[in-house]
Amino acid sequence: MDAAVDFVVESPHTNELLFVEAKSINSPSAEWAGTFARSVLGPAAPEANHFLLLVLRNYLYLWKHYPHEGSELPDFSGRTEEVLKPYLENVRTSLRDMSGPSFDLLVKSWLTDISEGIVPPSVGKWMHAAGLDQFANGVLREEQRN
Repeated sequence: MDAAVDFVVESPHTNELLFVEAKSINSPSAEWAGTFARSVLGPAAPEANHFLLLVLRNYLYLWKHYPHEGSELPDFSGRTEEVLKPYLENVRTSLRDMSGPSFDLLVKSWLTDISEGIVPPSVGKWMHAAGLDQFANGVLREEQRN
Protein backbone atom coordinates (compact mmCIF):
# COMPACT_ATOMS: atom_id res chain seq x y z
CA MET A 1 0.00 0.00 0.00
CA ASP A 2 1.33 3.43 -0.87
CA ALA A 3 -0.21 5.59 1.85
CA ALA A 4 1.09 8.97 2.91
CA VAL A 5 1.53 8.30 6.63
CA ASP A 6 3.97 9.54 9.24
CA PHE A 7 5.13 6.21 10.68
CA VAL A 8 5.04 2.48 9.98
CA VAL A 9 5.53 -0.19 12.62
CA GLU A 10 6.36 -3.68 11.37
CA SER A 11 5.47 -6.65 13.55
CA PRO A 12 8.55 -8.71 14.47
CA HIS A 13 6.62 -12.00 14.38
CA THR A 14 4.04 -11.60 11.63
CA ASN A 15 3.90 -9.83 8.30
CA GLU A 16 1.49 -7.22 9.71
CA LEU A 17 2.08 -3.49 9.32
CA LEU A 18 0.68 -0.65 11.41
CA PHE A 19 0.41 2.61 9.46
CA VAL A 20 0.28 5.61 11.80
CA GLU A 21 -0.84 9.09 10.86
CA ALA A 22 -0.43 11.80 13.53
CA LYS A 23 -2.31 15.06 13.09
CA SER A 24 -2.42 17.93 15.56
CA ILE A 25 -6.16 18.43 15.01
CA ASN A 26 -9.35 17.36 16.76
CA SER A 27 -11.85 14.93 15.34
CA PRO A 28 -15.46 16.09 15.49
CA SER A 29 -16.70 12.48 15.17
CA ALA A 30 -15.69 8.90 14.39
CA GLU A 31 -17.45 9.23 11.02
CA TRP A 32 -15.34 12.28 10.16
CA ALA A 33 -12.21 10.34 11.17
CA GLY A 34 -13.22 7.53 8.79
CA THR A 35 -13.55 9.95 5.90
CA PHE A 36 -10.20 11.50 6.82
CA ALA A 37 -8.60 8.03 7.05
CA ARG A 38 -9.79 7.21 3.52
CA SER A 39 -8.10 10.37 2.27
CA VAL A 40 -4.86 9.36 4.04
CA LEU A 41 -4.96 5.88 2.52
CA GLY A 42 -5.53 7.21 -0.96
CA PRO A 43 -6.84 5.10 -3.81
CA ALA A 44 -4.79 1.98 -2.99
CA ALA A 45 -6.69 -0.55 -0.89
CA PRO A 46 -4.57 -1.90 1.95
CA GLU A 47 -3.80 -5.58 2.25
CA ALA A 48 -5.48 -7.70 4.91
CA ASN A 49 -2.40 -7.49 7.13
CA HIS A 50 -2.38 -3.65 7.21
CA PHE A 51 -3.77 -1.64 10.10
CA LEU A 52 -4.28 2.13 10.22
CA LEU A 53 -3.96 4.15 13.42
CA LEU A 54 -5.01 7.78 13.24
CA VAL A 55 -3.67 9.75 16.23
CA LEU A 56 -5.43 13.08 16.73
CA ARG A 57 -5.39 15.52 19.65
CA ASN A 58 -8.61 14.21 21.13
CA TYR A 59 -8.90 10.59 19.90
CA LEU A 60 -6.93 7.69 18.51
CA TYR A 61 -8.78 5.62 15.90
CA LEU A 62 -7.74 2.16 14.75
CA TRP A 63 -8.96 0.40 11.63
CA LYS A 64 -8.26 -3.26 11.04
CA HIS A 65 -10.14 -3.00 7.75
CA TYR A 66 -10.29 -0.46 4.95
CA PRO A 67 -12.67 2.36 5.96
CA HIS A 68 -15.04 2.24 2.99
CA GLU A 69 -17.76 4.79 2.49
CA GLY A 70 -20.67 3.60 4.59
CA SER A 71 -18.45 1.52 6.92
CA GLU A 72 -16.04 4.19 8.09
CA LEU A 73 -16.27 3.61 11.82
CA PRO A 74 -13.03 2.47 13.42
CA ASP A 75 -12.65 -0.94 15.00
CA PHE A 76 -11.24 0.63 18.15
CA SER A 77 -10.83 4.12 19.58
CA GLY A 78 -9.58 5.78 22.72
CA ARG A 79 -9.06 9.24 24.15
CA THR A 80 -5.58 10.42 23.22
CA GLU A 81 -4.99 12.04 26.61
CA GLU A 82 -5.75 8.76 28.40
CA VAL A 83 -3.60 6.59 26.12
CA LEU A 84 -0.63 8.98 26.13
CA LYS A 85 -1.00 10.00 29.78
CA PRO A 86 2.42 8.64 30.84
CA TYR A 87 4.04 10.73 28.08
CA LEU A 88 2.16 13.90 29.02
CA GLU A 89 3.11 13.87 32.71
CA ASN A 90 6.37 15.75 32.14
CA VAL A 91 5.10 18.01 29.36
CA ARG A 92 4.04 21.51 30.35
CA THR A 93 1.89 22.05 27.26
CA SER A 94 -1.59 20.55 26.97
CA LEU A 95 -2.51 18.51 23.92
CA ARG A 96 -4.86 21.34 22.94
CA ASP A 97 -2.02 23.88 22.88
CA MET A 98 0.73 21.62 21.53
CA SER A 99 2.29 22.62 18.20
CA GLY A 100 2.22 20.21 15.26
CA PRO A 101 5.95 19.31 15.48
CA SER A 102 5.69 18.78 19.26
CA PHE A 103 2.67 16.54 18.79
CA ASP A 104 4.53 14.49 16.16
CA LEU A 105 7.50 14.16 18.55
CA LEU A 106 5.17 12.97 21.33
CA VAL A 107 3.66 10.32 19.05
CA LYS A 108 7.12 9.27 17.85
CA SER A 109 8.29 8.85 21.45
CA TRP A 110 5.28 6.64 22.19
CA LEU A 111 5.83 4.54 19.04
CA THR A 112 9.55 4.24 19.82
CA ASP A 113 8.71 2.77 23.23
CA ILE A 114 6.28 0.36 21.57
CA SER A 115 8.95 -0.73 19.09
CA GLU A 116 11.46 -1.19 21.91
CA GLY A 117 8.97 -3.10 24.07
CA ILE A 118 9.25 -0.68 27.01
CA VAL A 119 5.77 0.83 27.26
CA PRO A 120 4.24 1.81 30.59
CA PRO A 121 1.69 -0.71 31.93
CA SER A 122 -1.29 1.49 31.00
CA VAL A 123 -0.12 1.67 27.38
CA GLY A 124 0.42 -2.09 27.34
CA LYS A 125 -3.16 -2.59 28.52
CA TRP A 126 -4.43 -0.26 25.78
CA MET A 127 -2.40 -2.10 23.13
CA HIS A 128 -3.82 -5.43 24.29
CA ALA A 129 -7.40 -4.10 24.33
CA ALA A 130 -6.89 -2.61 20.83
CA GLY A 131 -5.43 -5.88 19.51
CA LEU A 132 -1.98 -4.43 18.79
CA ASP A 133 0.24 -6.69 20.93
CA GLN A 134 1.94 -8.03 17.80
CA PHE A 135 3.67 -4.68 17.24
CA ALA A 136 5.61 -4.69 20.53
CA ASN A 137 9.33 -4.99 19.79
CA GLY A 138 8.59 -4.17 16.15
CA VAL A 139 10.52 -2.09 13.66
CA LEU A 140 9.57 1.60 13.59
CA ARG A 141 10.07 3.58 10.40
CA GLU A 142 9.50 7.28 10.09
CA GLU A 143 8.20 7.91 6.61
CA GLN A 144 9.75 10.71 4.59
CA ARG A 145 7.33 12.97 2.77
CA ASN A 146 8.27 14.87 -0.35
